[in-house]
Amino acid sequence: MGTGRLCDVLEKRTYYAKALICVAQSLLAIPTALIGFVFFTDSYWISFVFVVLENLLAEGWRSPTISMLTAVCPPNMRSSAAAVYLMFTTIFGTISNPLLGAI
Repeated sequence: MGTGRLCDVLEKRTYYAKALICVAQSLLAIPTALIGFVFFTDSYWISFVFVVLENLLAEGWRSPTISMLTAVCPPNMRSSAAAVYLMFTTIFGTISNPLLGAI
């Protein structure tokens, strides 16, 4: 919700603020994921804290993405577009775990 409010404030300055925030959230999650998964594998609690931080940073793209999606769709297709988007993110999020494990 914080990124959604931030997007609403910054959207008045520039049209593509939502896209920039989505990219920035994803890029900020990379170092915390590396610290949590690679560097502190011996300490459970340090790894746990960085994985929680990674989840908080990485999940900030959902509300701006749905907002951008509903802004470009016609009014009679907005709910269907959001439902299809959520369906595909759920399917690919589920499929990615076994694929990553296989790699």
